[in-house]
Amino acid sequence: MYRPFLILCLATVLSAAKLPGPVASAQEIIECALLAADEDRAARPELAYRFEHLYVKHQVSSGQMREERRDRYRVVPRDGEHRFELIETGGKPATKSDLAREERLRQKFRRQTRSAGDRARGRTGFEFDRELVDRYHFRLDGVRIVEGRSVWVLNFEPKSDDLPVDRRVDYALNHLTGKMYFDQEDGRPVRVEFRLASPVKVWQGLLGSVRELEGRLDFIRLEPGLWMPKSMTLSSSGRMLFESLDQQVEMTWSDFDLVE
Repeated sequence: MYRPFLILCLATVLSAAKLPGPVASAQEIIECALLAADEDRAARPELAYRFEHLYVKHQVSSGQMREERRDRYRVVPRDGEHRFELIETGGKPATKSDLAREERLRQKFRRQTRSAGDRARGRTGFEFDRELVDRYHFRLDGVRIVEGRSVWVLNFEPKSDDLPVDRRVDYALNHLTGKMYFDQEDGRPVRVEFRLASPVKVWQGLLGSVRELEGRLDFIRLEPGLWMPKSMTLSSSGRMLFESLDQQVEMTWSDFDLVE
């Protein structure tokens, strides 16, 4: 999945990181990671696969489980983006009722996170791309070992208190701070740790407010140049419209099966 320019980019950064003098800068690492992400987006439309997804939601204050689902999906390229098709839920074939529920959840997610332009371009608002990274300042925090692989660790924080807001998700993205971990061999994100630097009001508090938000997203390397989400934890408090955000969500992606 590599192209020559990506190989050259990673080789240059790795060489700089090993020199006794100047080391790879945070911006050099980000630029290589963006190039790798572009490579992935160019190749991903042809990628079809299946996977299992476990979703568990707890109420933070009581620890009581509110929801648990174990679903299996088939992902196929369609109309320039990937279509997630529910094929099993709870170990049984998905019914028409299951599919209808899935479509309602998908439409709700899109309304909450995507602008009209994002829908036209197939974006969800969470892609690792130029539009996302331009919100933040990055600072190199060293090299560590994660899951047996050598990674760069970059701290990030918002560039200003007045970043553009086009979607509801931007209210949170514009106030996130944390760490990003990038694989030294592939240049892809391995882990993202994030939290709200300050409480956020959505549309001056009319739609809701988020007091706390903290999470972690990990990725797994299926083959060189191909990384997929592995797990995510997300804890939040606040409200969105009439829905409480006092919850902890745990998601796990597993049993990936690439389809030729």
